[in-house]
Amino acid sequence: MPDTQKQGQLWIIGFPRYASGLQKKAKCFSMKITDQDVVYVADLANLELTVQERERMVRDLNSILDYIDRLNELNTRNVSPMAQTFTEAGAGSVQAPGVLREDEPQPSLSQDNALSNAPDSDGEFFKVPKVLEK
Repeated sequence: MPDTQKQGQLWIIGFPRYASGLQKKAKCFSMKITDQDVVYVADLANLELTVQERERMVRDLNSILDYIDRLNELNTRNVSPMAQTFTEAGAGSVQAPGVLREDEPQPSLSQDNALSNAPDSDGEFFKVPKVLEK
């Protein structure tokens, strides 16, 4: 990945965004997912995939990355940047009424009250059955 400080680029899920005034075209790179990548991520997620499921995942993920490559070819020079509509940060954002509320501290359950309905506890923590074998 290019050095973002020197290039003035921010890479977010493969989409180049330029700092103001920079006119260079992004040097996009193509990335391909391998079976080994899918096996690695499935192992991290504790998933057991069949050979057919792995092949489908490789095909589907590469299809998504190919589409992103196609989007990166579009000339977006005259397209104004967009902002999230429900945030207070960022120029041009709008806060919709009733969507966000102020954070206000409120009392929470006491430890004894929280543990009173637990099926099993040691008096201080919830006890739960072991679910991971690794």
